[in-house]
Amino acid sequence: MKEPILIFFVVGILLFVWQSAEPESHIINIDRASLIRFIENRTRNFSGSVAENFDELSDAAIMDAVYQYIREETLYRKALALGLDLEDYVIRQRLVQRVEYLSQGQIIPEPEDAELRAYYLENQALYARPAKETYTHV
Repeated sequence: MKEPILIFFVVGILLFVWQSAEPESHIINIDRASLIRFIENRTRNFSGSVAENFDELSDAAIMDAVYQYIREETLYRKALALGLDLEDYVIRQRLVQRVEYLSQGQIIPEPEDAELRAYYLENQALYARPAKETYTHV
C-alpha cells in the first residue's frame, strides 16, 4: 500500500466508478412526441393541429425547434443544478397555480349509496376474494 502508483490506480478506479454511477444528465433525448409537445406549448396550440401538420414542416423549421428545445432543456437543467427551484417564492406560486389549474373541473361529487350498490353489483368480480382451501382431520 506504500506504492504511489498503486494508490493512484485505486483512486482512479474509485473516481471512475463514482462518476459512471451518476445518471448521464448531459444527454438530451428528443423524439417526435416531445418535440410536438414543445411546439404546442410554445405556440399555445393544443388543438392537435401541430401533430397533424408536423410532417409538413420544413427541415429548417424542425431544426430551429430542436435547437430551441435543446437550449431550453439545457437552461432548465442548469437552473435545477444551481438549486434555483428551491426556496423561490415565484416558483412556488407557479406550482400552486399549476395544481389549481389542473384541479379545475375535476371535482367529482360523492356518489349516492344506490349508485355505489349498483356499481358493486355490476363489478363484483373485481371485489371477489379467491377461495381458501381448508382441511379437516377425520
